[in-house]
Amino acid sequence: MSSSSASPSTSTWFITGCSGGFGRELVLALLSRNQRVVATARKLDSIKDLEKKGAVLAQWDVTDELEVLQKKAKEIDELVGGVGVVVNNAGFLVAGTFEETSPADDHRQFDTNVFGFLNTTRAFLPLFRSRNSGTFVNISSIAGVQGYGASGLYCSSKFAIEGITESLAAEVSHLGIRCTIVEPGYFRTNFLGAGGPPKVVGSIADYHAVTEPMEAALNAYNGKQPGDPSKGSHLIIDAVLGEGWGKGKELPLRLPLGPDAVATLEAKARENLKILEEWREASASTNHEDVV
Repeated sequence: MSSSSASPSTSTWFITGCSGGFGRELVLALLSRNQRVVATARKLDSIKDLEKKGAVLAQWDVTDELEVLQKKAKEIDELVGGVGVVVNNAGFLVAGTFEETSPADDHRQFDTNVFGFLNTTRAFLPLFRSRNSGTFVNISSIAGVQGYGASGLYCSSKFAIEGITESLAAEVSHLGIRCTIVEPGYFRTNFLGAGGPPKVVGSIADYHAVTEPMEAALNAYNGKQPGDPSKGSHLIIDAVLGEGWGKGKELPLRLPLGPDAVATLEAKARENLKILEEWREASASTNHEDVV
């Protein structure tokens, strides 16, 4: 672990998965706004350049045992004089249909995207409770709002983040701890892979109508995503700090990022309302007769 100088008056952010994607972009955006940042990665060599820019570096593998993460969280918290914001960002995509992916794929996807997120959160919760303050920023996706074919494992991992964060918010809001779910659309990061997007698992001909368009879309989008990750990162910071776009607003439980994310949330809301309109009377008819 290594440290660089920073003003004690700045907030301290702890971010997982900083070797690329939104993690790296958030670090750069925060440093440009004089915020203190603990940038983490499984391998410190992948983020050494961030130290030169002013970040504190720490090795953090979200798949480590909870006891290991708890010990590291305390050490980091003491080093920086108290972490104020934890960004659960580490994650990756397993692409393929449910039938064609394996139990090993299930574990790989959930060990990082869900269980790693859970244990990182558990590691910092006692520290936040001791101060009656703190913010969890949990990076989900439009795939946590809408399921997509040939990416069911990834989508389900993001749906899990949404449900866990809603429940966590209900448990800790009275303790002064805030939670928000960030739902990015397609942003031009290296998430899909610097050497090309992940291969879609699949060889069953019956699923080619799903897997082939997914693989084509990943290849077409890679490096050409419409979203600017720097703008997205600054919006996240605005929302957490109550500055810029977030001035005068409460931190939302959900923060969609990008016009595609806005459109996805709107479409999902309309879809749910349509179901309610069609099934409201039938769904409401299932109580016991003696219930008024």
